[in-house]
Amino acid sequence: MALPLVSIVITTYRRPELLARSINSILNQTYSNVEVIVVDDNDPVSDYRKKTEMVMEDFVSNGRVTYVRQPRNLRQSAALNKGIKTSKGEFVGFLDDDDEFLPDKIERQIELLSEYKEDRNVGGVYCNVLKRGKGQEIATSFRKKNDEGNLLYPMLMGQVSYFGSSVLLKREVFDVVSGFNETMRRHVDLEFFSRFFNYYTLLLVEKPLVRIHIEGARNNPKAETYLQVKNDFFSAIDPYLGILTKQEYNRIYRYNYFDVSISFFANKEFFKGCKILRKALHYGWLSGKEFWLLSKIIIKNSLLRR
Repeated sequence: MALPLVSIVITTYRRPELLARSINSILNQTYSNVEVIVVDDNDPVSDYRKKTEMVMEDFVSNGRVTYVRQPRNLRQSAALNKGIKTSKGEFVGFLDDDDEFLPDKIERQIELLSEYKEDRNVGGVYCNVLKRGKGQEIATSFRKKNDEGNLLYPMLMGQVSYFGSSVLLKREVFDVVSGFNETMRRHVDLEFFSRFFNYYTLLLVEKPLVRIHIEGARNNPKAETYLQVKNDFFSAIDPYLGILTKQEYNRIYRYNYFDVSISFFANKEFFKGCKILRKALHYGWLSGKEFWLLSKIIIKNSLLRR
């Protein structure tokens, strides 16, 4: 019986020096029937585009690799959608251009999905990940088998993450849920999976099968930008939160806007921080851990102002 084709989409932007590692981690999988779709989102006249093209020269003769150049930088969502449209696989997954699959990632996930072939509620499978930074593994809390199913609530509470490079989805998902929202500048995967969990559940392979390379606090937005990101994000996903209980809904809003308030306090913008904190408290009281974090940051930054 022929193995189903698996398509893995890599979108790349300004990281040509790391791209080959990601591609090779797919080509070297124990599962053989796989194609790699590399979508280059660099500006055509940039040095990054030239360097990426040089990297891809080593793969052009490989029939399992397809290289797609965007006409200009259209951002991550558009690049992901381009990769999905280009792909031909029965299953579709993704890999960030600075991360890598462990050798049996696809094989283990296909094995589990095959057990649920007739279950229309199952849309895909994710796995645990290893984090690596500064040349060493970083302690990671792994999800357990009961952390599968509808994960909308734990995802939006920050309890489950890294779906981006860890998931393998049935192709039909993109017909039902549609692709990635190209108006989103951030939280691209969270917005997609907020829609996904209105229709499907996810299985879990407990073994870590992806290595995430942590390169420090890269591209973290300023507090004001972060607030706008959250406002835009919740404006997009609020219609899909009806499957939650009222308590879960309130906790999600409280958790996320508390996080925004912390950004303002950490930046010594106390008036704005208090304003956003008030919004968070509209949805419920802080947990003991949140109260401790808030007190610590306010005291620290109050002393630094003197």
